Amino acid sequence: MSECAALVAKYGTMEAALMEFVKYCKAEGMADADEIEASVASILVSTQQKEEHGGLRPMEVTVTPGAQRAFDKFMAEAKPLETEASEEADIPIGKACVRKGCSTKYVGPESLKTLCVHHPGHAVFHETYKYWSCCDRNKKYDFDEFMAITGCREGPETCAFDETSAGIPKRAPCRHDFFQVGSTVTLNIYAKKVDPSKSTFLISDTQLRVSIIFDLGKEFALNLNLSGSVDPTQCKVEIKEPKIEITLKKGGEGAVQGAAWEVIGTPIEE
Repeated sequence: MSECAALVAKYGTMEAALMEFVKYCKAEGMADADEIEASVASILVSTQQKEEHGGLRPMEVTVTPGAQRAFDKFMAEAKPLETEASEEADIPIGKACVRKGCSTKYVGPESLKTLCVHHPGHAVFHETYKYWSCCDRNKKYDFDEFMAITGCREGPETCAFDETSAGIPKRAPCRHDFFQVGSTVTLNIYAKKVDPSKSTFLISDTQLRVSIIFDLGKEFALNLNLSGSVDPTQCKVEIKEPKIEITLKKGGEGAVQGAAWEVIGTPIEE
């Protein structure tokens, strides 16, 4: 058994083993104990983020000043979406709440005041497991069992029976292309008025998951098995005014040989 495995066996988890190692370094008065502690903290944060996102980690995101100014100006001038009052909407009896995990069905106006029991997170399909990022300890193998998992949070939202009142973005297409130079692959996604605070960019060595919120409530989603392996720590995102530029640094055998990708990747079925 390796020393690392022995420590995990002794203290129960990798996190506990690393924290004990930090205590040991400090107790021994090692000169670089503070640097070791900072490195361990970084490892633990990265591990937690990857667990929350099914093995993927958030990418480094930069927003150019021009893109930020354009978005701020758009939001300042945008008019609130005009929606009918839910009480006046023609909601069919028996329609289910549109939020994930909520089983409430519409029986009349009183349903609009019912606190929604739902999953505020997103679905994660990692290896053979299926679970919600907001309650990742409840993992399932079977898809039907996964879909039957009851929501983990009650409220503060009330039940909603259409996407607009629930604040769910509408899926919309975006033109995108890519090019590669040596071991670098650049993916361009053409979207304007991007909301950086609501968009997500996740990466692993073989997968890319993108959710871009733009144009006041539209969403472009792209989930790919990449055509080759990459180094997630060297991948980054830059949100510009006319487009989003995602830079992927190849890793592994494909990078050494300079193998060209014919396509950026293959879509992951949701």
